[in-house]
Amino acid sequence: MTSNEKLTLHLLKSALWNTDADLTLFKKGVDWDDILRIAEKQGTVSLVASAIRRLEDLGLREDVLPNGIINKCVMLQFSIIRTTSSVIPTLNSVVNVLRANGIDPVLLKGQAVAAYYFKPEFRYCGDIDLYLGKDNSERAFNILKGHEQFEDDSHGHEKHFNMKWQGTEVELHRSAIDLNDTKDNRALYEWTERELKDNTRTLRIGDVDVTVPSPLFDAIFVMQHLWWHFVNDGTGIRQFCDWTMCLYQVADGLDKKELRSLLQRFGLLGIWQTFGHVAVEQLGLPREKFPLYTNRKKYIARKITSLAMEYGNFGHE
Repeated sequence: MTSNEKLTLHLLKSALWNTDADLTLFKKGVDWDDILRIAEKQGTVSLVASAIRRLEDLGLREDVLPNGIINKCVMLQFSIIRTTSSVIPTLNSVVNVLRANGIDPVLLKGQAVAAYYFKPEFRYCGDIDLYLGKDNSERAFNILKGHEQFEDDSHGHEKHFNMKWQGTEVELHRSAIDLNDTKDNRALYEWTERELKDNTRTLRIGDVDVTVPSPLFDAIFVMQHLWWHFVNDGTGIRQFCDWTMCLYQVADGLDKKELRSLLQRFGLLGIWQTFGHVAVEQLGLPREKFPLYTNRKKYIARKITSLAMEYGNFGHE
C-alpha cells in the first residue's frame, strides 16, 4: 500500500473503534485531499472524515491540518449522512405497504448492518435489499408497482427484481444468494432459505420494527457476500468493515461448534479464517471477538487488503 493508503486505513480504524489516532503519523505536507479521495473510493469517507476532524480536537496544528480540509470533511459528512438518512423513510414506506398486503420482507445488509457500527449514520447506505422468497417476490413487485412512489426503472434478475421507490434503488430478492450447481453452494442456499423464513428478529429502524436476519446469519452471510464480490468483481474496505463490526457485536453469542460445522459444510471455513486476519490485523477487531481464529495465512490477508485498497468499493475502480 502507498503511504496515504496506510494513513487512510489508520484513520478508518480510529473511526471504527472511536479511538484516538496517532498524531505523530501526521506531519506537515500530508496530502489530505488524496486521503479523502482514497476514503471516497472505498465508501468510507464519512468515517475517515470524522477521524480527521477528531485530529483537530486532539491538537493537530493548523499548519499540518488546514481549516479548508476540516470544512471539506464537514461537507462530506453532511452529504453522506443526508443520503443515508433518506433511505430510512423509504425503507419504512416499502415495509409498511408490503405488510399492509400480508407480506413481511426481511432486510438484508444496509441499515441492518449499519446498526452494528458505533455510529450507524457514518456507514454509507445507498440502496435497499429485501428478501421476499420465491413465492412473494413477484407479488410484492406488482403491489409496489401500483403506488405513486414507484418509479418505472425496473428490470428483473434471476435472483431479484430491481425497482426504484421514492428515488431509492430497491431489490426484491427471490433468494439471498445465487444457486450454483455445487454441493457446498446448494447447502448454503438451503440454509439461507430456512434461516430467512424461520429464524429472524426485529430491529427498530426509523419508525418501524423491521424484520432482519439472526446474528448467526449475518456473520456468515455478510462474509459470504464479501467473498462473492471479491471473486467475481472486486471488493473494498467498506465490505470488510461491515463484517468486522458485525463480528464485534455478535461474536459473544455465537455457538462456535455450530459455526464451525456450518462453515465446513458450506466450504467457507478457510475463507472465514483468512478474512479474519483482515478484520483483526488490518481493521483492529479484538482477537477474542473473532471465532475460529487461526494464526495462519497472514501474508494472504495483507495481499487481500492491498487488493481491496486498490480496487475500491465493490471493485468499481
